[in-house]
Amino acid sequence: MLARMSTAATPAISRCLLALPLALTFSLSAGAQLRPETAAPQPAPEKKPAPAKSARIVVETLPNAHVYLDDAFKGEASPEGRLVIEDAKPGAHKVRVSQDGKQTFEADVTVAAGKETSVKAILAGASARITIRSSPGAGVYLDDSLRGTTDSSGQFVFPEVSAGPHNLRISAPGKRAYQQQVNVVAGQPSQIDAPLLAAEGSTAGASPGSSPGASPGTSPVAPRGSIGLRLAAPDPAALKNLGVVHGVLISQVEPGTPADAAGLKPGDVITWVNGKPVSAGNDVVGPVFATPIGGSVQITYVRDKRDHEVSVGVVDYMKLYSDSHFGLQVENIPMDLAQKLGQTNGVYVLSAEPGSFSVSVGVVAGDVVQEVNRQAIQDIYDWRRAVAQLHAGDQIVFKVRRRGSGGAEASTLTFSGQVP
Repeated sequence: MLARMSTAATPAISRCLLALPLALTFSLSAGAQLRPETAAPQPAPEKKPAPAKSARIVVETLPNAHVYLDDAFKGEASPEGRLVIEDAKPGAHKVRVSQDGKQTFEADVTVAAGKETSVKAILAGASARITIRSSPGAGVYLDDSLRGTTDSSGQFVFPEVSAGPHNLRISAPGKRAYQQQVNVVAGQPSQIDAPLLAAEGSTAGASPGSSPGASPGTSPVAPRGSIGLRLAAPDPAALKNLGVVHGVLISQVEPGTPADAAGLKPGDVITWVNGKPVSAGNDVVGPVFATPIGGSVQITYVRDKRDHEVSVGVVDYMKLYSDSHFGLQVENIPMDLAQKLGQTNGVYVLSAEPGSFSVSVGVVAGDVVQEVNRQAIQDIYDWRRAVAQLHAGDQIVFKVRRRGSGGAEASTLTFSGQVP
Protein backbone atom coordinates (compact mmCIF):
# COMPACT_ATOMS: atom_id res chain seq x y z
CA MET A 1 0.00 0.00 0.00
CA LEU A 2 2.78 2.25 0.93
CA ALA A 3 4.48 1.32 -2.23
CA ARG A 4 1.41 2.24 -4.19
CA MET A 5 1.11 5.61 -2.39
CA SER A 6 4.75 6.46 -2.99
CA THR A 7 4.46 5.55 -6.57
CA ALA A 8 1.26 7.51 -6.91
CA ALA A 9 2.71 10.69 -5.20
CA THR A 10 5.86 10.81 -7.19
CA PRO A 11 4.35 12.51 -10.30
CA ALA A 12 2.60 15.11 -8.17
CA ILE A 13 5.79 15.98 -6.26
CA SER A 14 7.68 16.14 -9.49
CA ARG A 15 5.19 18.58 -10.89
CA CYS A 16 5.51 20.75 -7.76
CA LEU A 17 9.25 20.77 -7.94
CA LEU A 18 9.13 21.71 -11.59
CA ALA A 19 6.71 24.56 -10.88
CA LEU A 20 8.83 26.02 -8.06
CA PRO A 21 11.52 27.65 -10.28
CA LEU A 22 8.80 29.15 -12.43
CA ALA A 23 7.13 30.66 -9.34
CA LEU A 24 10.40 32.01 -8.08
CA THR A 25 11.13 33.45 -11.48
CA PHE A 26 7.71 35.10 -11.60
CA SER A 27 8.10 36.40 -8.06
CA LEU A 28 11.50 37.98 -8.83
CA SER A 29 10.18 39.46 -12.04
CA ALA A 30 7.18 40.91 -10.29
CA GLY A 31 9.39 42.32 -7.56
CA ALA A 32 11.57 43.96 -10.15
CA GLN A 33 8.55 45.69 -11.58
CA LEU A 34 7.37 46.92 -8.16
CA ARG A 35 10.77 48.43 -7.15
CA PRO A 36 10.69 52.22 -7.64
CA GLU A 37 12.88 53.55 -10.42
CA THR A 38 16.00 55.48 -9.36
CA ALA A 39 16.20 59.03 -10.95
CA ALA A 40 19.32 59.93 -12.87
CA PRO A 41 21.65 62.20 -10.87
CA GLN A 42 21.16 65.96 -11.64
CA PRO A 43 23.99 68.55 -11.61
CA ALA A 44 24.06 70.79 -8.48
CA PRO A 45 22.67 74.34 -9.07
CA GLU A 46 25.33 77.03 -9.37
CA LYS A 47 25.65 79.18 -6.26
CA LYS A 48 25.44 82.90 -6.96
CA PRO A 49 28.12 84.89 -5.12
CA ALA A 50 26.72 86.87 -2.21
CA PRO A 51 26.65 90.62 -2.84
CA ALA A 52 29.79 92.27 -1.47
CA LYS A 53 29.26 94.02 1.80
CA SER A 54 29.97 97.74 1.76
CA ALA A 55 32.94 99.17 3.60
CA ARG A 56 33.25 102.05 6.02
CA ILE A 57 35.99 104.70 5.96
CA VAL A 58 36.66 106.87 9.01
CA VAL A 59 38.72 109.99 8.35
CA GLU A 60 40.39 111.77 11.26
CA THR A 61 41.76 115.23 10.49
CA LEU A 62 41.37 118.92 11.40
CA PRO A 63 37.93 120.32 12.26
CA ASN A 64 35.93 121.52 9.24
CA ALA A 65 38.44 120.13 6.72
CA HIS A 66 36.95 119.16 3.35
CA VAL A 67 36.99 115.41 2.64
CA TYR A 68 36.84 113.87 -0.84
CA LEU A 69 36.61 110.23 -1.97
CA ASP A 70 37.70 109.61 -5.55
CA ASP A 71 37.32 113.37 -6.20
CA ALA A 72 33.72 113.39 -4.95
CA PHE A 73 33.10 115.79 -2.05
CA LYS A 74 31.87 113.84 0.99
CA GLY A 75 31.48 116.66 3.48
CA GLU A 76 33.27 118.58 6.21
CA ALA A 77 34.96 117.02 9.20
CA SER A 78 33.10 117.55 12.45
CA PRO A 79 34.28 120.04 15.11
CA GLU A 80 36.10 117.04 16.59
CA GLY A 81 37.90 116.48 13.27
CA ARG A 82 36.05 113.30 12.20
CA LEU A 83 34.07 112.27 9.14
CA VAL A 84 32.63 108.82 8.38
CA ILE A 85 32.10 107.66 4.79
CA GLU A 86 29.42 104.97 4.78
CA ASP A 87 28.73 102.43 2.00
CA ALA A 88 32.12 102.67 0.32
CA LYS A 89 32.59 99.99 -2.33
CA PRO A 90 35.30 97.43 -1.51
CA GLY A 91 38.50 98.01 -3.42
CA ALA A 92 40.99 100.79 -4.07
CA HIS A 93 40.08 104.44 -3.46
CA LYS A 94 41.76 107.82 -3.25
CA VAL A 95 41.11 109.96 -0.17
CA ARG A 96 41.83 113.69 -0.35
CA VAL A 97 41.52 116.17 2.54
CA SER A 98 42.03 119.91 2.20
CA GLN A 99 41.74 123.11 4.20
CA ASP A 100 42.67 126.71 3.49
CA GLY A 101 46.22 127.49 4.54
CA LYS A 102 47.19 123.83 4.75
CA GLN A 103 48.89 121.39 2.44
CA THR A 104 46.39 119.02 0.85
CA PHE A 105 46.50 115.43 2.12
CA GLU A 106 46.14 112.61 -0.42
CA ALA A 107 46.31 108.87 0.16
CA ASP A 108 45.47 105.66 -1.70
CA VAL A 109 43.51 103.25 0.48
CA THR A 110 42.16 99.75 -0.12
CA VAL A 111 39.06 98.82 1.82
CA ALA A 112 37.66 95.34 2.48
CA ALA A 113 33.99 94.36 2.38
CA GLY A 114 32.28 94.76 5.71
CA LYS A 115 35.38 96.25 7.31
CA GLU A 116 36.16 99.69 8.72
CA THR A 117 39.25 101.51 7.48
CA SER A 118 40.74 104.44 9.40
CA VAL A 119 42.59 107.26 7.66
CA LYS A 120 44.57 109.83 9.66
CA ALA A 121 44.86 112.90 7.43
CA ILE A 122 47.52 115.19 8.86
CA LEU A 123 47.36 118.63 7.23
CA ALA A 124 50.73 120.32 7.47
CA GLY A 125 50.86 124.09 7.34
CA ALA A 126 51.42 125.40 3.84
CA SER A 127 53.68 128.12 5.10
CA ALA A 128 57.20 129.48 5.25
CA ARG A 129 59.36 131.61 7.53
CA ILE A 130 60.04 135.25 6.55
CA THR A 131 62.69 137.46 8.12
CA ILE A 132 62.38 141.23 7.76
CA ARG A 133 65.31 143.62 8.11
CA SER A 134 64.44 147.31 8.35
CA SER A 135 64.72 150.30 10.69
CA PRO A 136 64.48 149.67 14.45
CA GLY A 137 61.02 150.16 15.92
CA ALA A 138 59.22 150.08 12.55
CA GLY A 139 55.69 148.72 12.34
CA VAL A 140 55.40 145.56 10.26
CA TYR A 141 52.10 144.87 8.46
CA LEU A 142 51.06 141.80 6.53
CA ASP A 143 47.86 142.00 4.51
CA ASP A 144 46.87 145.22 6.31
CA SER A 145 47.25 143.74 9.80
CA LEU A 146 49.90 145.00 12.21
CA ARG A 147 51.98 141.99 13.22
CA GLY A 148 54.50 143.75 15.46
CA THR A 149 57.54 146.04 15.36
CA THR A 150 61.15 145.44 14.43
CA ASP A 151 63.60 144.99 17.32
CA SER A 152 66.57 147.20 18.19
CA SER A 153 68.56 145.66 15.34
CA GLY A 154 65.74 146.31 12.88
CA GLN A 155 64.72 142.66 12.55
CA PHE A 156 61.31 141.02 12.67
CA VAL A 157 60.52 137.35 12.03
CA PHE A 158 57.29 135.78 10.80
CA PRO A 159 57.62 132.15 11.97
CA GLU A 160 54.86 131.00 9.60
CA VAL A 161 53.26 132.79 6.66
CA SER A 162 50.75 130.89 4.54
CA ALA A 163 51.74 130.11 0.97
CA GLY A 164 50.58 132.53 -1.70
CA PRO A 165 50.73 136.26 -2.42
CA HIS A 166 50.78 138.74 0.47
CA ASN A 167 51.18 142.46 0.86
CA LEU A 168 54.02 143.53 3.13
CA ARG A 169 54.19 147.07 4.46
CA ILE A 170 56.68 148.58 6.90
CA SER A 171 56.34 152.08 8.28
CA ALA A 172 57.88 154.35 10.89
CA PRO A 173 57.29 157.98 11.93
CA GLY A 174 59.11 160.41 9.64
CA LYS A 175 59.83 157.68 7.06
CA ARG A 176 58.32 156.73 3.76
CA ALA A 177 56.48 153.45 4.02
CA TYR A 178 58.02 150.42 2.34
CA GLN A 179 55.50 148.30 0.50
CA GLN A 180 56.00 145.14 -1.50
CA GLN A 181 54.03 142.17 -2.71
CA VAL A 182 55.67 138.92 -1.63
CA ASN A 183 54.86 135.47 -2.94
CA VAL A 184 55.40 132.86 -0.23
CA VAL A 185 56.36 129.35 -1.31
CA ALA A 186 55.58 126.63 1.24
CA GLY A 187 58.69 125.37 3.01
CA GLN A 188 61.01 127.99 1.50
CA PRO A 189 62.19 130.59 4.04
CA SER A 190 63.08 134.04 2.75
CA GLN A 191 64.65 137.29 3.93
CA ILE A 192 63.46 140.75 2.87
CA ASP A 193 65.51 143.92 3.24
CA ALA A 194 63.15 146.88 3.63
CA PRO A 195 65.02 150.18 3.95
CA LEU A 196 62.91 153.17 5.00
CA LEU A 197 63.76 156.47 3.35
CA ALA A 198 63.30 159.81 5.06
CA ALA A 199 59.89 161.38 4.43
CA GLU A 200 61.51 164.40 2.76
CA GLY A 201 63.00 162.13 0.09
CA SER A 202 66.59 162.08 1.36
CA THR A 203 68.52 158.83 1.39
CA ALA A 204 69.63 159.06 5.00
CA GLY A 205 69.70 155.63 6.58
CA ALA A 206 69.01 153.84 3.31
CA SER A 207 71.36 151.42 1.64
CA PRO A 208 71.32 152.04 -2.11
CA GLY A 209 70.76 148.82 -4.01
CA SER A 210 69.44 146.92 -1.00
CA SER A 211 65.93 147.13 -2.37
CA PRO A 212 65.34 146.04 -5.96
CA GLY A 213 64.54 149.04 -8.10
CA ALA A 214 65.33 151.60 -5.36
CA SER A 215 67.81 154.37 -6.00
CA PRO A 216 69.02 157.38 -3.99
CA GLY A 217 66.29 159.98 -3.66
CA THR A 218 63.47 157.67 -4.79
CA SER A 219 60.91 155.74 -2.80
CA PRO A 220 60.92 151.92 -2.90
CA VAL A 221 57.15 151.88 -2.47
CA ALA A 222 55.33 149.93 -5.19
CA PRO A 223 51.67 150.97 -5.12
CA ARG A 224 49.36 148.08 -4.34
CA GLY A 225 46.12 147.72 -6.21
CA SER A 226 42.65 147.37 -4.75
CA ILE A 227 39.09 147.14 -6.05
CA GLY A 228 37.35 148.10 -2.80
CA LEU A 229 35.78 144.97 -1.35
CA ARG A 230 36.24 142.71 1.65
CA LEU A 231 36.05 138.93 1.49
CA ALA A 232 34.89 136.27 3.92
CA ALA A 233 35.95 132.64 4.24
CA PRO A 234 33.88 130.32 2.05
CA ASP A 235 30.79 128.90 3.73
CA PRO A 236 30.37 125.34 2.36
CA ALA A 237 26.67 125.33 3.21
CA ALA A 238 26.10 128.63 1.39
CA LEU A 239 28.12 127.45 -1.59
CA LYS A 240 26.10 124.24 -1.73
CA ASN A 241 22.82 126.16 -1.62
CA LEU A 242 24.02 128.26 -4.54
CA GLY A 243 25.12 125.19 -6.43
CA VAL A 244 28.70 126.48 -6.37
CA VAL A 245 31.67 124.15 -5.96
CA HIS A 246 34.26 126.81 -5.16
CA GLY A 247 34.41 130.53 -4.44
CA VAL A 248 34.70 133.23 -1.78
CA LEU A 249 31.97 135.39 -0.32
CA ILE A 250 31.93 139.19 -0.59
CA SER A 251 31.24 140.51 2.91
CA GLN A 252 31.51 144.24 2.21
CA VAL A 253 31.76 146.60 -0.76
CA GLU A 254 33.15 150.06 -0.02
CA PRO A 255 31.00 152.84 -1.50
CA GLY A 256 32.46 154.75 -4.40
CA THR A 257 35.06 152.07 -5.21
CA PRO A 258 35.58 150.17 -8.48
CA ALA A 259 33.80 147.12 -7.02
CA ASP A 260 30.81 149.32 -6.18
CA ALA A 261 30.81 150.88 -9.64
CA ALA A 262 30.93 147.40 -11.22
CA GLY A 263 27.78 146.38 -9.35
CA LEU A 264 29.27 143.84 -6.94
CA LYS A 265 27.30 143.43 -3.72
CA PRO A 266 27.71 141.75 -0.31
CA GLY A 267 26.54 138.15 -0.59
CA ASP A 268 27.89 137.65 -4.09
CA VAL A 269 30.26 134.68 -4.48
CA ILE A 270 33.37 135.23 -6.61
CA THR A 271 34.17 132.01 -8.46
CA TRP A 272 36.73 133.01 -11.11
CA VAL A 273 39.27 135.82 -11.54
CA ASN A 274 41.03 136.29 -14.87
CA GLY A 275 39.92 132.85 -15.97
CA LYS A 276 41.30 131.03 -12.92
CA PRO A 277 39.18 129.30 -10.25
CA VAL A 278 38.80 130.90 -6.83
CA SER A 279 38.74 128.83 -3.64
CA ALA A 280 40.42 131.20 -1.15
CA GLY A 281 40.84 134.93 -0.58
CA ASN A 282 44.36 134.92 -1.99
CA ASP A 283 42.95 133.76 -5.33
CA VAL A 284 41.28 137.18 -5.58
CA VAL A 285 43.84 139.34 -3.78
CA GLY A 286 46.79 137.95 -5.73
CA PRO A 287 45.57 138.89 -9.23
CA VAL A 288 44.47 142.33 -7.99
CA PHE A 289 47.90 142.92 -6.44
CA ALA A 290 49.57 141.83 -9.67
CA THR A 291 47.50 144.17 -11.86
CA PRO A 292 49.04 147.60 -12.51
CA ILE A 293 47.17 150.62 -11.17
CA GLY A 294 44.70 151.66 -13.85
CA GLY A 295 44.31 148.12 -15.19
CA SER A 296 41.39 145.78 -14.60
CA VAL A 297 40.54 142.23 -13.56
CA GLN A 298 37.82 139.98 -14.98
CA ILE A 299 35.58 138.63 -12.23
CA THR A 300 32.95 135.91 -12.50
CA TYR A 301 30.51 135.80 -9.61
CA VAL A 302 27.29 134.04 -8.62
CA ARG A 303 24.17 135.85 -7.46
CA ASP A 304 20.78 134.16 -7.05
CA LYS A 305 22.28 130.98 -8.55
CA ARG A 306 23.17 132.75 -11.78
CA ASP A 307 26.64 133.43 -13.15
CA HIS A 308 27.67 137.00 -13.94
CA GLU A 309 30.89 138.41 -15.35
CA VAL A 310 32.23 141.92 -14.94
CA SER A 311 35.43 143.89 -15.50
CA VAL A 312 36.60 145.76 -12.39
CA GLY A 313 39.16 148.56 -12.42
CA VAL A 314 42.16 148.51 -10.10
CA VAL A 315 43.13 151.63 -8.13
CA ASP A 316 45.79 152.51 -5.55
CA TYR A 317 44.92 150.90 -2.22
CA MET A 318 46.19 153.86 -0.20
CA LYS A 319 43.81 156.21 -2.00
CA LEU A 320 40.89 154.05 -0.96
CA TYR A 321 41.75 153.14 2.58
CA SER A 322 44.05 155.83 3.91
CA ASP A 323 44.04 159.57 4.34
CA SER A 324 46.44 162.28 5.43
CA HIS A 325 45.35 165.32 7.44
CA PHE A 326 47.00 167.36 10.19
CA GLY A 327 50.21 165.35 9.78
CA LEU A 328 48.45 162.02 10.42
CA GLN A 329 48.45 159.12 7.98
CA VAL A 330 45.43 156.99 8.90
CA GLU A 331 43.68 153.88 7.60
CA ASN A 332 40.87 151.53 8.59
CA ILE A 333 41.73 149.76 11.83
CA PRO A 334 43.64 146.49 11.18
CA MET A 335 41.71 143.33 12.09
CA ASP A 336 44.26 141.94 14.55
CA LEU A 337 44.40 145.25 16.46
CA ALA A 338 40.61 145.40 16.48
CA GLN A 339 40.57 141.99 18.16
CA LYS A 340 43.12 143.06 20.78
CA LEU A 341 41.21 146.25 21.58
CA GLY A 342 37.83 144.56 21.39
CA GLN A 343 36.55 147.11 18.86
CA THR A 344 36.28 147.62 15.14
CA ASN A 345 35.34 151.30 14.98
CA GLY A 346 37.91 154.00 14.35
CA VAL A 347 40.86 154.76 12.11
CA TYR A 348 44.38 153.63 12.83
CA VAL A 349 47.22 156.18 12.84
CA LEU A 350 49.89 154.71 10.57
CA SER A 351 52.31 157.57 11.11
CA ALA A 352 52.41 161.01 12.69
CA GLU A 353 54.72 163.55 11.11
CA PRO A 354 57.16 164.99 13.65
CA GLY A 355 56.39 168.64 14.45
CA SER A 356 52.91 168.45 12.92
CA PHE A 357 49.79 169.87 14.52
CA SER A 358 48.47 166.47 15.56
CA VAL A 359 51.73 165.47 17.24
CA SER A 360 51.85 168.81 19.06
CA VAL A 361 48.48 168.11 20.69
CA GLY A 362 49.45 164.54 21.64
CA VAL A 363 48.28 162.12 18.92
CA VAL A 364 50.98 159.57 17.99
CA ALA A 365 51.44 156.66 15.58
CA GLY A 366 49.59 153.57 16.78
CA ASP A 367 46.62 155.46 18.22
CA VAL A 368 43.08 154.66 17.09
CA VAL A 369 40.97 157.78 16.52
CA GLN A 370 37.43 157.08 17.70
CA GLU A 371 35.90 160.56 17.58
CA VAL A 372 36.55 163.95 16.00
CA ASN A 373 34.61 166.78 17.65
CA ARG A 374 32.26 164.20 19.17
CA GLN A 375 31.46 162.69 15.80
CA ALA A 376 31.87 158.92 15.96
CA ILE A 377 34.47 157.60 13.53
CA GLN A 378 33.65 154.13 12.25
CA ASP A 379 36.01 154.03 9.28
CA ILE A 380 38.04 156.09 6.84
CA TYR A 381 34.91 157.56 5.28
CA ASP A 382 33.67 158.98 8.59
CA TRP A 383 37.15 160.44 9.15
CA ARG A 384 37.15 162.17 5.78
CA ARG A 385 33.70 163.66 6.36
CA ALA A 386 34.68 164.93 9.81
CA VAL A 387 37.93 166.62 8.82
CA ALA A 388 36.38 168.11 5.66
CA GLN A 389 34.19 170.28 7.88
CA LEU A 390 37.16 171.88 9.65
CA HIS A 391 38.89 175.12 8.71
CA ALA A 392 41.86 177.10 10.00
CA GLY A 393 41.14 178.48 13.43
CA ASP A 394 38.49 175.86 14.30
CA GLN A 395 38.78 173.95 17.56
CA ILE A 396 39.29 170.21 17.16
CA VAL A 397 38.99 167.49 19.78
CA PHE A 398 40.42 163.99 19.15
CA LYS A 399 39.23 161.03 21.18
CA VAL A 400 41.72 158.18 20.76
CA ARG A 401 42.30 154.68 22.02
CA ARG A 402 45.92 153.87 22.88
CA ARG A 403 47.37 150.45 23.59
CA GLY A 404 49.05 149.97 26.93
CA SER A 405 52.71 149.01 27.13
CA GLY A 406 54.01 145.87 28.81
CA GLY A 407 50.64 144.14 28.72
CA ALA A 408 48.76 147.04 30.31
CA GLU A 409 45.18 147.65 29.22
CA ALA A 410 44.40 150.14 26.47
CA SER A 411 43.33 153.61 27.58
CA THR A 412 41.04 156.25 26.12
CA LEU A 413 42.54 159.75 25.79
CA THR A 414 41.31 163.13 24.61
CA PHE A 415 43.45 165.77 22.87
CA SER A 416 42.39 169.18 21.62
CA GLY A 417 43.82 172.18 19.80
CA GLN A 418 43.20 174.86 17.23
CA VAL A 419 43.45 173.93 13.56
CA PRO A 420 46.39 175.84 12.07
